[in-house]
Amino acid sequence: FPNWIPHGLWKACSTELYVQLFALRQHVRRRWTAIIALDGLGLGHAHMLNRFLQLPIWHWSLELLFANEMSARGQPLQRWLDFEKKYLPSCRGVIIQDEKRSEAFLQENPVCKDMPMLFIPNSSLGRASRQKKSRFHEMFNLKRNTRIALYSGSFSASNQVDDIAMSVVSWPED
Repeated sequence: FPNWIPHGLWKACSTELYVQLFALRQHVRRRWTAIIALDGLGLGHAHMLNRFLQLPIWHWSLELLFANEMSARGQPLQRWLDFEKKYLPSCRGVIIQDEKRSEAFLQENPVCKDMPMLFIPNSSLGRASRQKKSRFHEMFNLKRNTRIALYSGSFSASNQVDDIAMSVVSWPED
């Protein structure tokens, strides 16, 4: 356990409290000027922390969440969306990938229409180039006929990563 938290308190701490205490300690060391909250869950954490710090909060939207899709995507993402709806009005601005996504974000969150938007790409610009198909086979010393399922994203039930993994057994050999 961290040496700056008394042992008895540490045993009683939840992960979220630990994150809050760690963030407070970092602020004391470096005197932050703002908090950047990643997605809805980050907004929830930022606002709990901000009860003490009273700093401007910027929302960095890495994934667009739409209310009409929530029933299909699951409970954890519904909580993110609830945090977004609750805490977005008090944010100083929004960081998002590009203008096209900001338009969709503003349709879902009109409360942000007068906020500054900062565009920061979180993926490559332009077309992806195809690399040779054997890169992972060579890197991990796999046989040429070994199939590889590559997933990029968060491992949450709402993203159906379990379904993707289970589907591999039914993939054709070619």
